[in-house]
Amino acid sequence: MTPRVAWVLLLAAALLGATALVIALVRDRPGDGRAAAPGAGAAEEEAREEASPQRVALYFPGPGGRLAREEREVEGSENASRLASRVVAALLEGPRSEGSYPPFPEGVTLGEVNVSGDGVAYVDLISPGNPSPPIAGSTGELLSLYSLVNSVVENVPGAHSLVVLWNGRQPRTFGGHIDTSRPLLPAPDLATS
Repeated sequence: MTPRVAWVLLLAAALLGATALVIALVRDRPGDGRAAAPGAGAAEEEAREEASPQRVALYFPGPGGRLAREEREVEGSENASRLASRVVAALLEGPRSEGSYPPFPEGVTLGEVNVSGDGVAYVDLISPGNPSPPIAGSTGELLSLYSLVNSVVENVPGAHSLVVLWNGRQPRTFGGHIDTSRPLLPAPDLATS
């Protein structure tokens, strides 16, 4: 073996030993004597963050062609898309107070929800077997859509408008009256005081 090969092997062994020492020092945490699993801190932080309830205002179609406000607690989240999903899920459960009614027909469920970086919430409503949103009068359609828009935008920081999807597609109108081909802004004037 030449002296040059011996130096290369010695250097490689030293680097391997140093790497093993650094890995051992980083993985071993003081406390319970066990090595921490990769990503454990993030998972613990998410579980802690997810456990805290958050009070939200939901808007349901109500008497007199207005939206009735109902407060409810949902599982909180700092993730805008996750929080928006929980708000919509609570809305789809229907109202708990008398005089209000669900914004969408029975059987409508929640698909994907995404709040983009520019503040647009995309909410996919799923209704298997119904390729188009339900046909309703103009007031019924208005209240259904804005119960969704107002509930999400008021409760989700960073969301300022909403695109409603039906079975994964964005309809041009949501029942023949309201243009849903663009993001909808909230309409706080529809809510009762």
